Amino acid sequence: MTYRAITIGDRPVLVAKPGPIPELSFLSIDKLLIDGDYQRPLNPSNWKAIERIAAAFNWAHFTPIIAAPTDQGLFSVIDGQHRTHAALMIGAATVPAMIVTLSESQQARAFSAINGQITAISGFHIYRAALVAMEPWALACREVVAQGGCELMVYQPHGASKKPRQIYTISLIRRHVDAGRGAMVSAALRAMLHCPCTDTVAIWGNAWLSPWFAVLQTRPRSLQRDLAGFLQRYDPVWIERYVRDLHREPEFAGMSRQGMMQRIIAKLLDNWLKDGGQS
Repeated sequence: MTYRAITIGDRPVLVAKPGPIPELSFLSIDKLLIDGDYQRPLNPSNWKAIERIAAAFNWAHFTPIIAAPTDQGLFSVIDGQHRTHAALMIGAATVPAMIVTLSESQQARAFSAINGQITAISGFHIYRAALVAMEPWALACREVVAQGGCELMVYQPHGASKKPRQIYTISLIRRHVDAGRGAMVSAALRAMLHCPCTDTVAIWGNAWLSPWFAVLQTRPRSLQRDLAGFLQRYDPVWIERYVRDLHREPEFAGMSRQGMMQRIIAKLLDNWLKDGGQS
Protein backbone atom coordinates (compact mmCIF):
# COMPACT_ATOMS: atom_id res chain seq x y z
CA MET A 1 0.00 0.00 0.00
CA THR A 2 1.04 3.57 -0.57
CA TYR A 3 0.24 5.88 2.30
CA ARG A 4 0.38 9.65 2.54
CA ALA A 5 0.12 11.97 5.50
CA ILE A 6 -2.87 14.23 6.15
CA THR A 7 -1.69 17.77 5.55
CA ILE A 8 -3.04 21.03 4.13
CA GLY A 9 0.35 22.21 2.93
CA ASP A 10 0.74 25.98 2.92
CA ARG A 11 -3.00 26.65 2.89
CA PRO A 12 -4.17 28.96 5.69
CA VAL A 13 -6.00 27.67 8.75
CA LEU A 14 -9.59 28.90 8.51
CA VAL A 15 -11.72 30.30 11.31
CA ALA A 16 -14.84 28.18 11.81
CA LYS A 17 -17.63 27.57 14.30
CA PRO A 18 -17.55 23.77 14.61
CA GLY A 19 -19.90 23.57 17.58
CA PRO A 20 -19.47 21.24 20.56
CA ILE A 21 -16.94 18.43 20.24
CA PRO A 22 -18.85 15.12 19.90
CA GLU A 23 -18.39 12.07 22.08
CA LEU A 24 -17.81 8.69 20.48
CA SER A 25 -19.56 5.76 22.11
CA PHE A 26 -21.63 2.62 21.57
CA LEU A 27 -25.31 3.20 22.28
CA SER A 28 -27.97 0.60 23.04
CA ILE A 29 -30.50 0.50 20.23
CA ASP A 30 -33.33 0.36 22.76
CA LYS A 31 -32.27 3.82 23.95
CA LEU A 32 -32.53 5.39 20.48
CA LEU A 33 -35.50 7.42 19.27
CA ILE A 34 -36.57 8.87 15.90
CA ASP A 35 -37.91 12.44 15.87
CA GLY A 36 -40.95 12.36 13.60
CA ASP A 37 -41.03 16.15 13.36
CA TYR A 38 -38.28 16.07 10.75
CA GLN A 39 -37.29 12.45 10.13
CA ARG A 40 -38.87 10.50 7.31
CA PRO A 41 -41.37 7.72 8.07
CA LEU A 42 -40.39 4.21 7.03
CA ASN A 43 -42.43 3.27 3.97
CA PRO A 44 -42.13 0.01 1.98
CA SER A 45 -39.19 1.31 -0.10
CA ASN A 46 -37.33 2.29 3.08
CA TRP A 47 -37.83 -1.18 4.53
CA LYS A 48 -36.49 -2.72 1.33
CA ALA A 49 -33.39 -0.54 1.70
CA ILE A 50 -33.03 -1.62 5.33
CA GLU A 51 -33.35 -5.27 4.36
CA ARG A 52 -30.64 -4.82 1.69
CA ILE A 53 -28.31 -3.27 4.27
CA ALA A 54 -29.04 -6.08 6.72
CA ALA A 55 -28.53 -8.80 4.11
CA ALA A 56 -25.04 -7.49 3.35
CA PHE A 57 -24.30 -6.24 6.87
CA ASN A 58 -20.63 -5.72 7.66
CA TRP A 59 -19.33 -3.61 10.55
CA ALA A 60 -16.47 -2.45 8.33
CA HIS A 61 -19.10 -0.71 6.19
CA PHE A 62 -21.01 0.77 9.13
CA THR A 63 -20.31 4.45 9.75
CA PRO A 64 -21.24 5.72 13.23
CA ILE A 65 -24.68 7.21 13.55
CA ILE A 66 -25.10 10.77 14.80
CA ALA A 67 -27.33 11.17 17.85
CA ALA A 68 -28.26 13.83 20.39
CA PRO A 69 -29.16 13.22 24.06
CA THR A 70 -32.77 13.87 25.09
CA ASP A 71 -34.18 15.03 28.42
CA GLN A 72 -35.32 11.48 29.19
CA GLY A 73 -31.81 10.01 29.15
CA LEU A 74 -32.38 8.59 25.68
CA PHE A 75 -30.91 9.63 22.31
CA SER A 76 -32.47 11.09 19.18
CA VAL A 77 -31.01 9.73 15.94
CA ILE A 78 -30.08 12.60 13.61
CA ASP A 79 -28.44 10.45 10.95
CA GLY A 80 -28.36 6.67 10.64
CA GLN A 81 -31.99 5.58 10.94
CA HIS A 82 -31.67 2.97 8.17
CA ARG A 83 -28.33 1.61 9.42
CA THR A 84 -29.65 1.29 12.97
CA HIS A 85 -32.76 -0.61 11.89
CA ALA A 86 -30.54 -2.91 9.81
CA ALA A 87 -28.27 -3.54 12.81
CA LEU A 88 -31.30 -4.45 14.91
CA MET A 89 -32.50 -6.73 12.13
CA ILE A 90 -29.31 -8.82 12.36
CA GLY A 91 -29.55 -9.00 16.15
CA ALA A 92 -27.13 -6.25 17.20
CA ALA A 93 -27.88 -4.63 20.55
CA THR A 94 -25.64 -1.56 20.19
CA VAL A 95 -24.33 0.68 17.42
CA PRO A 96 -21.36 3.05 17.30
CA ALA A 97 -22.46 6.66 17.61
CA MET A 98 -21.14 10.17 17.54
CA ILE A 99 -23.04 11.95 20.32
CA VAL A 100 -23.45 15.70 20.04
CA THR A 101 -25.59 17.91 22.28
CA LEU A 102 -27.99 19.92 20.12
CA SER A 103 -31.42 21.53 20.50
CA GLU A 104 -34.28 20.16 18.41
CA SER A 105 -33.95 22.94 15.86
CA GLN A 106 -30.20 22.35 15.67
CA GLN A 107 -30.84 18.64 15.18
CA ALA A 108 -33.21 19.34 12.30
CA ARG A 109 -30.66 21.73 10.78
CA ALA A 110 -27.95 19.08 11.08
CA PHE A 111 -30.22 16.48 9.44
CA SER A 112 -30.87 18.88 6.56
CA ALA A 113 -27.17 19.68 6.13
CA ILE A 114 -26.06 16.02 6.26
CA ASN A 115 -28.73 14.71 3.92
CA GLY A 116 -29.15 17.67 1.59
CA GLN A 117 -26.84 16.17 -1.03
CA ILE A 118 -28.20 12.62 -0.78
CA THR A 119 -30.69 11.71 -3.49
CA ALA A 120 -32.46 9.18 -1.24
CA ILE A 121 -33.67 12.12 0.83
CA SER A 122 -36.45 13.95 -0.96
CA GLY A 123 -37.15 17.65 -1.00
CA PHE A 124 -40.01 16.97 1.38
CA HIS A 125 -37.66 15.69 4.07
CA ILE A 126 -35.33 18.65 3.63
CA TYR A 127 -38.21 21.13 3.70
CA ARG A 128 -39.78 19.50 6.74
CA ALA A 129 -36.49 19.56 8.64
CA ALA A 130 -35.91 23.16 7.58
CA LEU A 131 -39.29 24.17 9.00
CA VAL A 132 -38.45 22.61 12.34
CA ALA A 133 -35.10 24.40 12.25
CA MET A 134 -36.90 27.67 11.40
CA GLU A 135 -34.77 28.11 8.29
CA PRO A 136 -35.70 31.44 6.60
CA TRP A 137 -36.05 29.92 3.13
CA ALA A 138 -38.53 27.28 4.32
CA LEU A 139 -40.62 29.77 6.29
CA ALA A 140 -40.66 32.14 3.31
CA CYS A 141 -41.79 29.40 0.90
CA ARG A 142 -44.56 28.30 3.26
CA GLU A 143 -45.77 31.90 3.67
CA VAL A 144 -45.71 32.66 -0.06
CA VAL A 145 -47.84 29.59 -0.81
CA ALA A 146 -50.19 30.40 2.09
CA GLN A 147 -50.60 33.92 0.72
CA GLY A 148 -51.78 32.23 -2.45
CA GLY A 149 -54.49 30.39 -0.54
CA CYS A 150 -52.68 27.05 -0.74
CA GLU A 151 -50.54 24.75 1.42
CA LEU A 152 -46.94 23.74 0.72
CA MET A 153 -46.92 20.09 1.73
CA VAL A 154 -44.28 18.37 3.85
CA TYR A 155 -44.94 14.93 2.38
CA GLN A 156 -45.99 13.28 -0.87
CA PRO A 157 -49.19 11.24 -0.46
CA HIS A 158 -50.49 8.66 -2.91
CA GLY A 159 -52.28 10.08 -5.93
CA ALA A 160 -55.76 9.29 -4.65
CA SER A 161 -55.06 11.17 -1.43
CA LYS A 162 -54.01 14.42 -3.09
CA LYS A 163 -56.34 17.37 -2.82
CA PRO A 164 -56.69 20.66 -4.72
CA ARG A 165 -54.64 23.59 -3.44
CA GLN A 166 -51.99 21.28 -2.00
CA ILE A 167 -48.61 22.18 -3.49
CA TYR A 168 -45.84 19.57 -3.73
CA THR A 169 -43.35 21.34 -6.00
CA ILE A 170 -41.02 22.53 -3.24
CA SER A 171 -37.98 23.08 -5.45
CA LEU A 172 -40.01 25.10 -7.95
CA ILE A 173 -41.45 27.32 -5.22
CA ARG A 174 -38.05 27.78 -3.59
CA ARG A 175 -36.40 28.71 -6.89
CA HIS A 176 -38.85 31.55 -7.48
CA VAL A 177 -38.85 32.71 -3.85
CA ASP A 178 -35.04 32.76 -3.76
CA ALA A 179 -35.12 34.87 -6.93
CA GLY A 180 -37.40 37.42 -5.28
CA ARG A 181 -40.56 36.35 -7.10
CA GLY A 182 -42.59 35.34 -4.05
CA ALA A 183 -45.33 37.90 -4.77
CA MET A 184 -45.64 36.53 -8.28
CA VAL A 185 -46.09 32.98 -6.98
CA SER A 186 -48.76 34.11 -4.51
CA ALA A 187 -50.64 36.00 -7.24
CA ALA A 188 -50.41 33.07 -9.65
CA LEU A 189 -51.85 30.68 -7.07
CA ARG A 190 -54.60 33.08 -5.99
CA ALA A 191 -55.75 33.38 -9.59
CA MET A 192 -56.09 29.61 -9.80
CA LEU A 193 -58.52 29.61 -6.86
CA HIS A 194 -61.17 31.14 -9.13
CA CYS A 195 -60.73 29.22 -12.38
CA PRO A 196 -63.45 26.70 -13.43
CA CYS A 197 -61.14 23.74 -12.79
CA THR A 198 -59.86 24.85 -9.39
CA ASP A 199 -60.93 21.54 -7.82
CA THR A 200 -58.92 19.53 -10.36
CA VAL A 201 -55.90 18.11 -8.54
CA ALA A 202 -53.70 17.96 -11.65
CA ILE A 203 -53.46 21.73 -12.12
CA TRP A 204 -51.77 22.10 -8.74
CA GLY A 205 -48.79 20.04 -9.89
CA ASN A 206 -45.56 20.88 -11.70
CA ALA A 207 -46.94 20.19 -15.18
CA TRP A 208 -49.09 23.32 -14.97
CA LEU A 209 -47.36 25.41 -12.30
CA SER A 210 -43.91 25.40 -13.90
CA PRO A 211 -44.93 26.87 -17.29
CA TRP A 212 -47.54 29.13 -15.64
CA PHE A 213 -44.91 30.66 -13.35
CA ALA A 214 -42.38 30.85 -16.19
CA VAL A 215 -44.73 32.89 -18.37
CA LEU A 216 -45.69 35.28 -15.57
CA GLN A 217 -42.01 35.71 -14.70
CA THR A 218 -41.37 37.27 -18.12
CA ARG A 219 -44.56 39.36 -18.10
CA PRO A 220 -44.58 41.28 -14.81
CA ARG A 221 -47.23 43.72 -16.08
CA SER A 222 -49.70 40.83 -16.14
CA LEU A 223 -49.56 40.81 -12.34
CA GLN A 224 -51.27 44.20 -12.35
CA ARG A 225 -54.31 42.63 -13.99
CA ASP A 226 -56.90 40.21 -12.68
CA LEU A 227 -55.24 36.93 -13.59
CA ALA A 228 -58.32 35.08 -12.39
CA GLY A 229 -60.09 36.60 -15.40
CA PHE A 230 -57.51 35.08 -17.73
CA LEU A 231 -57.93 31.63 -16.22
CA GLN A 232 -61.70 31.95 -16.35
CA ARG A 233 -61.44 32.57 -20.09
CA TYR A 234 -58.68 30.03 -20.70
CA ASP A 235 -59.20 27.17 -18.29
CA PRO A 236 -55.91 25.36 -17.41
CA VAL A 237 -57.47 21.96 -18.12
CA TRP A 238 -58.58 23.18 -21.56
CA ILE A 239 -55.08 24.52 -22.24
CA GLU A 240 -53.49 21.22 -21.22
CA ARG A 241 -55.84 19.27 -23.52
CA TYR A 242 -55.18 21.68 -26.37
CA VAL A 243 -51.42 21.29 -25.94
CA ARG A 244 -51.74 17.50 -25.73
CA ASP A 245 -53.67 17.39 -28.99
CA LEU A 246 -51.30 19.84 -30.66
CA HIS A 247 -48.31 17.79 -29.56
CA ARG A 248 -49.53 14.93 -31.72
CA GLU A 249 -48.99 17.03 -34.85
CA PRO A 250 -45.74 16.15 -36.70
CA GLU A 251 -44.47 19.75 -36.69
CA PHE A 252 -44.47 19.80 -32.88
CA ALA A 253 -43.17 16.28 -32.29
CA GLY A 254 -39.68 17.45 -31.33
CA MET A 255 -40.87 19.97 -28.74
CA SER A 256 -41.34 19.07 -25.09
CA ARG A 257 -44.86 19.12 -23.72
CA GLN A 258 -43.87 21.66 -21.08
CA GLY A 259 -42.16 23.86 -23.65
CA MET A 260 -45.32 23.85 -25.74
CA MET A 261 -47.43 24.57 -22.68
CA GLN A 262 -45.30 27.61 -21.89
CA ARG A 263 -45.52 28.86 -25.48
CA ILE A 264 -49.31 28.47 -25.65
CA ILE A 265 -49.90 30.13 -22.26
CA ALA A 266 -47.66 33.02 -23.29
CA LYS A 267 -49.52 33.52 -26.58
CA LEU A 268 -52.94 33.39 -24.94
CA LEU A 269 -51.86 35.72 -22.13
CA ASP A 270 -50.40 38.24 -24.59
CA ASN A 271 -53.63 38.24 -26.59
CA TRP A 272 -55.66 38.61 -23.41
CA LEU A 273 -53.59 41.59 -22.31
CA LYS A 274 -53.99 43.22 -25.74
CA ASP A 275 -57.75 42.80 -25.44
CA GLY A 276 -57.68 44.73 -22.16
CA GLY A 277 -57.21 41.90 -19.70
CA GLN A 278 -60.87 41.23 -18.97
CA SER A 279 -62.52 37.93 -18.12
